[in-house]
Amino acid sequence: MNASDLQRIERELDIELPPSYRRLMERFPIAALAGNTDTELWDDADGLIQLNRELRRGRVGEPWPEHLFSIGHRDSAVSAINLSSPEARVWWIDRHLEAPGTQRDGQGFESWAREYVEDWRENLLMDAINPDGMPEVRRRVLEERGSPMDWLLLLVTAATGFGLAWLFVLLKRWLLG
Repeated sequence: MNASDLQRIERELDIELPPSYRRLMERFPIAALAGNTDTELWDDADGLIQLNRELRRGRVGEPWPEHLFSIGHRDSAVSAINLSSPEARVWWIDRHLEAPGTQRDGQGFESWAREYVEDWRENLLMDAINPDGMPEVRRRVLEERGSPMDWLLLLVTAATGFGLAWLFVLLKRWLLG
């Protein structure tokens, strides 16, 4: 994102983004994640505007208060910053504001972002993806490998098949036995 994208977010949502968020997002620190809408920290102005509008309308549970700004989400957990907090404290929200998984991270955005960026850079390197590389390369690698849910489904299917085969053997022994 650039400065005009951030200004558009502020205008469309009638908010003021904290300086720490603006600084990071104007120079998104992980090139391989540039333009993403699939992590805890999105780099897509249109996606963020749409997500925050949906949350404020009550897309998941009660409508969000205006002092929370979602910075992204992954799976069912939404990351948000508290715009009324001078440090822009980070929240991790599991589906609903009142859900058991809802918690304040305890960190201001700047320190949270430092850890987040470091973790993502390490994870990308472990996956043999250059964090400073092109986002298309990351997407292609993920598509080739399949999502974690694809692997989980394969594992569950294999375990189910093995369990059914074992059950068949036991049932056959019992009936013939």
